[in-house]
Amino acid sequence: MSSLVIGGVTCTIVESGSGDGVVERVPEDGPEAVVTFQCAYAQRYTLIKALLGTSAVVGVAPAQATVRTLAYAYPPSPNLVCVAIGDIRGLKPSTDASGWVQYKYARFAAIFRRPRWQFDTPPAPSGQNDPSGQPWTTTRFRASAETYTPPGGQYYYETGGNAGQKVEESSIGVVRPRVEVQLVRHWMPYAPLSFAVNGLGKVNLNPITIADYTFAKGYLLFSAIDSEKAADTLGNITFEWTYTFLGNVDAEWNQFQDGKGAWVYINTAANGSGNRPFSYYDFWSGLP
Repeated sequence: MSSLVIGGVTCTIVESGSGDGVVERVPEDGPEAVVTFQCAYAQRYTLIKALLGTSAVVGVAPAQATVRTLAYAYPPSPNLVCVAIGDIRGLKPSTDASGWVQYKYARFAAIFRRPRWQFDTPPAPSGQNDPSGQPWTTTRFRASAETYTPPGGQYYYETGGNAGQKVEESSIGVVRPRVEVQLVRHWMPYAPLSFAVNGLGKVNLNPITIADYTFAKGYLLFSAIDSEKAADTLGNITFEWTYTFLGNVDAEWNQFQDGKGAWVYINTAANGSGNRPFSYYDFWSGLP
């Protein structure tokens, strides 16, 4: 048996002949490794916590923060991390004063696979980063569109009996493409509702790059939030928090077409001293 220390726990890898040792395979869903560990029975969950990683909250609202412990990486191939633990079996049983069974050693299989989301702070050693550039995140995209009726006077009939005349305002609908971006934040030990409420309905103050596209100031609208209770690997209560953004591609959210077809800013005051429809907010740099 080879001995090593993980999370402060001395453990051994049970070699072939007396256990399964280290087994590697490449099934359809990607490479994996299964390693059989043995440690003192009383320290089994300390070792498992160090292998699987966990998530905890520090501080109190509104200054609370998330502290995540990375899962243990498989040394021969660090792009694989511990994602699950098999049956925990006790060895060398005895009984305590109450008659409850006790064991001297615990033996279990740790399963290593590619994580479902990015654990590393970008840039990841593998060079494969989530499109958001954020760790602990899964990004999804979906195209959407809005049928927009521009103000009258922008378009003219080119041919036919009305050639050269203006198209009536109610007679035309222009399809404006948009991209919907959803960021699912994993292993959140608290629900950052105050952040979400403060950012909802606002647009980005600074340019934001997602994948290979940069949304200029005011082009990305924070439109919706959603949460789902989950659990980290040891059963601590966590949340999967989904932020939904709508991205414009042809104009800023505070711009509308004037009577000549130009995209211009609008304001609640004739002299421009009032408010635009959407406030600007730096929701990206402080994304919890």
